Amino acid sequence: FHELIAPFPMANPTQGRSSSILPVSGRQAPQQAVLLWAAPQFVSKCGLHVLHHGRRKPPRRSFACSASRLPSTEPPYVEEMLARENIRTRNTERKARIQKHLGKPEFSPSAYDTAWVAMVPLPDTDRQAPCFPQCVEWILQNQHCSGSWGINQFGLLANKDILLSTLACIIALKKWNVGSDHISRGMYR
Repeated sequence: FHELIAPFPMANPTQGRSSSILPVSGRQAPQQAVLLWAAPQFVSKCGLHVLHHGRRKPPRRSFACSASRLPSTEPPYVEEMLARENIRTRNTERKARIQKHLGKPEFSPSAYDTAWVAMVPLPDTDRQAPCFPQCVEWILQNQHCSGSWGINQFGLLANKDILLSTLACIIALKKWNVGSDHISRGMYR
């Protein structure tokens, strides 16, 4: 019985072709070769080096050959059971996280958006009254002790939100000529 292939370092499995030529060892001449139609699958599974036109290609390093990709020693039904359990666990965690966010949202009304909505005038009033007075009221009731509006956290994004929200709220209050104390505290915070 002749060996049809010789083990070499793993070639990149994505470089394989469907009609790879592998050498025949034994009594046959080295020029003779066997056409192996399943070479790419065989190469990727067995870590063999494919010869093309009688020449060996230089070995390539592939992360697909790492130890974590070696075939499992577990029977297939056990692997399938473990995979299903892993998916079930991830789905349960995902469901709990979504329910937590739906039950108690971790975001607050945007002071910036509320301020812009507060600036919309009531139609047919010659732009003298707000269309959404509850937004103006919200601005008056939700100024921070520091005189600012926006999220009350630290960090670059929080500072940007605070600055933009404070400016928008000041403009909204100024537009309707209300909350002069709030405007002063917001301007000189």
